[in-house]
Amino acid sequence: MIDPRKIFSPFSGFYPLKSLIKSSNQFLIFPFYHAVSDSPPAHLRNLYRIKSTQEFEKDIDLLLKNFKAVSPEILINQERPIQLDKASFILSFDDGLREVKETIVPILNRKGITAIFFLNNNFIGNKSLFFRYKISVLIEHLRQKDLKATEKNTLAELLKTNISDMRDIERNLLLLGFSDIDIINNISTKINFDYDSYLSNNQPYLNEDEILELKNEGYFIGSHSFDHLDFSELSEANQSKEIIESTADIRRRFELEYSFFAFPFSDIGVSKGTLENLHRMPDGPDASFGTSGLRKSMGIPHYQRIAMEKTSDDALRIVKTENFYFFLKKLLQYG
Repeated sequence: MIDPRKIFSPFSGFYPLKSLIKSSNQFLIFPFYHAVSDSPPAHLRNLYRIKSTQEFEKDIDLLLKNFKAVSPEILINQERPIQLDKASFILSFDDGLREVKETIVPILNRKGITAIFFLNNNFIGNKSLFFRYKISVLIEHLRQKDLKATEKNTLAELLKTNISDMRDIERNLLLLGFSDIDIINNISTKINFDYDSYLSNNQPYLNEDEILELKNEGYFIGSHSFDHLDFSELSEANQSKEIIESTADIRRRFELEYSFFAFPFSDIGVSKGTLENLHRMPDGPDASFGTSGLRKSMGIPHYQRIAMEKTSDDALRIVKTENFYFFLKKLLQYG
């Protein structure tokens, strides 16, 4: 399915950002990334486009030129709607990757910006690897092998499909979900690839001491679920359980006085009622986040974030497109 934003992106450039913001009435935005790297590692490079340090720094400069950077602290213990004196942004990063410490934080420190880092509880300290990252590593490893006919037949059997070349293998691997984790692990066993060695040698995730350093530097920490699950595959009861328990664990481990939760993948499949109940709970998060770009407020502290890695566009074009798209949807709904 084509993302409508790709269609509208060329047209958004003709409109001044201030006019688009005034039309959309969205004065607080939440851009988010995963990593920044000039040489993306194997677990990332086959999944989505990672911005280079130069591209990322340009994004930050464009955001600062057009918006005010505000602290996530304004999201804690909200008793009334947030009041802002100008268009503002709160930055966040998902998955707790090593690039946060090595590349991202030095740039943010120079720019004087804080951010929220969302962590998958079970991946902290390189205890395990996100299933999508496993797939990316598998693809990278298979590309370097001269696969024999018997190996292709084995992969075809495990993937339950016909395979003629490496493109078929990659395409079918990328279709696998969390429920296919046994298939992913069986493939790695068949081709003698060891994820534990990869974790040990590459250390893709931050460890607890590094996360505590970020906290002590003034950065904010949140949960991104225990294992980066797709919430659309969970029952309502398990959705709430995952959020409450993962945020409680992060809060305890890092001695936080607040809790933030960002839905992995998206919040599609999570009802408004579930979110409302979640925020009414004494141990619910101070704020939760989806990934659907600009959306009309639900009247609860649940915010949609803007993905900054889907295209090669810079931050200004991405934000303009989001505002333009939001305005068009508003016209179609209310016009």
